[in-house]
Amino acid sequence: MSFSDELAARSQDRLAAIIDAGKGAAGDADAKALLQVALVNEISVSELAASWVASTPEIDVKLAFARQAGDEAGHFQLVAERLRALGFDVDGFVPPAANPLFQHLATLGSTVERVAAGLFALESIAYGVNENFIAYCRAHGDDETVRLYETIIQPEEREHQAIGRA
Repeated sequence: MSFSDELAARSQDRLAAIIDAGKGAAGDADAKALLQVALVNEISVSELAASWVASTPEIDVKLAFARQAGDEAGHFQLVAERLRALGFDVDGFVPPAANPLFQHLATLGSTVERVAAGLFALESIAYGVNENFIAYCRAHGDDETVRLYETIIQPEEREHQAIGRA
């Protein structure tokens, strides 16, 4: 087993508790409320990756963060369009201040820390949480949100993970 494969397996074991915690947490929330959480997460990851571009010396990693920032901004736009279709006023939406996790991630200084946290761990969490959300939407008949996540967002999240492993 390669180092990156072993790291991925260990990470999956450690991250499973975080990802699984959200499986039943939706409670009475509807897709619109959960998409608002997704909106915050997408812009937060985009901003984080963008903040690392200028101070990352390795050109391949710099470009990976730039791609991640752009893709996540695109996800923000897609989720915003879906929310508009569900009647949410996206134009009046103000994202909350950065949470402690993103505040900490913004302080990471080395390329290795940033890749491990941003492209590897954070994207792994996002992928798992999104899978839970897809299952929730499918169970509640929201086929359009399922399509959006399965055809666009999840494949790009998987690509970000692959870049982080390379």
